[in-house]
Amino acid sequence: MVRSAYIHLPFCKTKCPYCDFASEAISPVEHQQRSETYIARLLAEIDYRATNAARPMVAEMSQLLSPWTIYFGGGTPSLESPETIAGIIKHLRRYYTIDADAEITLEANPGTIDRAKLAAFKDAGVNRISIGVQTFDPVLLQKLGRGHSIEDTERALSDVASLGFKSWSLDLIYGLPGQTVESWQQTLERALEFKPAHISAYALSIEATTPYGAYYKSSKHPELPIEDEVATMYEITAAKLQAAGLARYEISNWAQPGHESQHNLTYWLADEYLAVGVGAHGYLNSKRYANPKQLSEYMTIDFSEQEQLEISLEESRIETILLGLRLESGIDLIDELKPYINVAKLEQFTQLGLIERGPTIKLTDRGILLSNKVIAELLTTNAV
Repeated sequence: MVRSAYIHLPFCKTKCPYCDFASEAISPVEHQQRSETYIARLLAEIDYRATNAARPMVAEMSQLLSPWTIYFGGGTPSLESPETIAGIIKHLRRYYTIDADAEITLEANPGTIDRAKLAAFKDAGVNRISIGVQTFDPVLLQKLGRGHSIEDTERALSDVASLGFKSWSLDLIYGLPGQTVESWQQTLERALEFKPAHISAYALSIEATTPYGAYYKSSKHPELPIEDEVATMYEITAAKLQAAGLARYEISNWAQPGHESQHNLTYWLADEYLAVGVGAHGYLNSKRYANPKQLSEYMTIDFSEQEQLEISLEESRIETILLGLRLESGIDLIDELKPYINVAKLEQFTQLGLIERGPTIKLTDRGILLSNKVIAELLTTNAV
């Protein structure tokens, strides 16, 4: 059963040089001209997905599909008007039962919001804000091309904290070009002064198709922190956030109890979800689909002819392991999953202190630092 909806809003004030998402920088005049057309297309996709996501059809779709989270990502969703966000939520309600306390998240860039606009988003139905802070180092912030200042960030965080949202989060990036362990520590300390209920902290990922990918062609580039420094940044993050009362519940996410991102848990628990918009990837009816990343293609695609990938039972179980091991809770090693785990590697990683075994299996703190390698090798089995 679908329990979540992801809405992709691609327009931005500036295009970050490390961003590989389907997004584009747009002037205020262009935005006014193009946003309405894009939103109309997005609503048409909701119509299509909602009426073709399950078979056989039933008279009351709300009895069958009931998302309990909505997530507006991008791009820069806060560039849109509160009226636009309210209209999308209203459109979703045509097909889905959305409880009054459903988690509705909006990603926001500090340079595109003020107190009045945040209050209007709240009135529109948004009850969770995710602020793209990234860093409190002004030099690094300028290199990231985020289009906002440290002052914008501080003002936005103060406004969000005082407006009574159900929850709010801030995003940070470490491993940035020219970043030191000391400057990262200062960013964490400044972030914690605002007493956020949730923090996401991600290591910089350099994608080949981005400007950063063209410039930093190797992880050995002298401007990039070395691997040991990046590992130290993560360890400092885990220690400081835990000391501040934020518990790690996923490799890159920490929250006060009850403030975990319910929407992102949908992905990590391998549940199905509706996703609409340019570049969006959805999972409905045991099938995955991917919308074009180019806006021109998205605006003309025939959704009924779109390729969909059937997810087999075996693939679903492997995904359960792959995603579940990212969670602090780990996975239950039930009989259905055992054939897909390399027992010899499991024993080896347990002895090396990379995996903790009990009622569940989970990565240890050391294992998290090597999570990609550990998880990949656990899945190297001939069972499938």
